[in-house]
Amino acid sequence: YGFLRYSAQRMGLDHYGLEISRYANEMCAKLFGFTNFEGDIWQYNKNQKYDIVTCLDVIEHVKDLDSFIAETKKYVAHKGLIVVRTPNLCSFEHKCFRSKFYSLKNEHLNYFSPLSLAYLLSRHGFSIEFTITSSHLFVGFNNFSIDCLVSNLEGSDIFMVARLNEAN
Repeated sequence: YGFLRYSAQRMGLDHYGLEISRYANEMCAKLFGFTNFEGDIWQYNKNQKYDIVTCLDVIEHVKDLDSFIAETKKYVAHKGLIVVRTPNLCSFEHKCFRSKFYSLKNEHLNYFSPLSLAYLLSRHGFSIEFTITSSHLFVGFNNFSIDCLVSNLEGSDIFMVARLNEAN
């Protein structure tokens, strides 16, 4: 809906959005006055490189991951970053709730652990700079320390930052 773009704008950063959802694009325009390219990465055909490309809650929906990462990589500047957030199949929540884990959805075609996501990105010439997981469910429980989930990378969502290697 444009929240990240709004933060970037407040920091004085140039930003642009690509969003497949018409509804999300309408909300982005309504909330912040931003326009996005409406479509997927294969329809986006600009000769532009970006210092940071974000894929937040995207890759779990993609049919062909290798093609998607290769296409996305075209838009990452030399030594630029890709930022990915996706559900964590190795999360404590998944271990607790199994088939009732809220991220198990029909529209999710791919599931990742921090290790499998790192492997995917590294195969495409990215080096992992930072990985953390977060838990939005257990954070609300009193006396439940989510620090153990974070330190063991067992939170419900993976947040990973990877840098495009110099050779690529």
